[in-house]
Amino acid sequence: MKFFIIIFCCLALHANAQTPTILISIDGFAAHYLNEYKPKHLLSLANKGVVTEGLIPSYPTKTFPNHLTLVTGKAPFEHGIVLNRFYDKEIDDIYAYGSSKKNHQWLKYPPIWTLLEQQNIPTAIYFWPESDKSFQHVLPSYYKKYDGSVSNETRFKQLIQWLKISDETKPQLLISYFSTIDSIGHKYGRNSPELADAITKLDQQLGDFLSEISTGKIGPVNLVIVSDHGMVKTGKENALLKSTIIPSWMDNSFKIIQDGTQIFIYDINGDQRLVDAAFQKLFDENSNNTAKRYDVFKKGNYPNYWKVNNNKSFVPDIILSAIPPTTFTTNLNSVIAETHGFETKYTKDLNGIFIATGPDFNQEITLEAFENTEVFTILSSLLSLSGANNTPVKSEVTEKVLRIKH
Repeated sequence: MKFFIIIFCCLALHANAQTPTILISIDGFAAHYLNEYKPKHLLSLANKGVVTEGLIPSYPTKTFPNHLTLVTGKAPFEHGIVLNRFYDKEIDDIYAYGSSKKNHQWLKYPPIWTLLEQQNIPTAIYFWPESDKSFQHVLPSYYKKYDGSVSNETRFKQLIQWLKISDETKPQLLISYFSTIDSIGHKYGRNSPELADAITKLDQQLGDFLSEISTGKIGPVNLVIVSDHGMVKTGKENALLKSTIIPSWMDNSFKIIQDGTQIFIYDINGDQRLVDAAFQKLFDENSNNTAKRYDVFKKGNYPNYWKVNNNKSFVPDIILSAIPPTTFTTNLNSVIAETHGFETKYTKDLNGIFIATGPDFNQEITLEAFENTEVFTILSSLLSLSGANNTPVKSEVTEKVLRIKH
């Protein structure tokens, strides 16, 4: 569902170790939107700094999994938030958009704000998945519990207030999340006047934010803007009813989670023979279709690039993964115009954005598309993180993006 740009805005001639970094996520902002809609302020930042041809999201290309990949450097099947909604056999509970009935540590790797706070570096988060839940008993120094009714202007204003803190409690990493582009994209789709208006409005709000930084005596900042994914045109005509795919007898033997582009199937009886029979039934039915509209996978044979540990209790026994433009639904009247979640091998429309500009970034460079796990690597190098089990070594991408050497 989303698209990320990294923008670092240089407001002074020289950087120093105290230059704060801002990471902004524009949910659902596809890479091709930059050329199609030509948002003034985003393009200006991209032209001044580092921009990529696309930020490649991790599978499944959903909002929560990819936002956590951006801040942990791990693929969804590694960090544990594998879908917006999923089941965990061990605790017998369902995770749904950050909520669950039981108090459980769903995220398996520390996010970057936890790592910084453990090194006594203050952080501030204005909405981000899992940011209002402690990890290893650590929370950001400043954070807000998610409230979708809070305006974009309010979010930007709070970032400015945090940047104006003048003592040692000033955050060195500030993170915020903006969902309007994703919401409009789902409902109206590309080439719609509604999406064009939403992009123009958010771009102007970003411009006002940058102007406030320039005139507010805040000093230099590194600004990072990214998106979690792009969008694919789908629509009602491409939707498949779950009831036409999953036999009714499976409802009593499996926990089945349907989330638009995936159907996750979990064995709840510990019966491998039943799992094998269900998989074979689903696989054969799919193979008999003239036009292949989805892939059927069984645990033990998931693609290596998904980075699945089959011993984890959140890993499904069977996965049905839609091939674009197909989607799964339980109600044809609820089908949306565009969505995401598919494998990126099928379309580049899922790519998000990455732009970086500021005192610690190179200037006027366009890079080939790279995977969104690199964002964590870049931020870790920029902020000199060390000693954590998911702190990466510098990569080729990092060397091309960053001006400074750590």
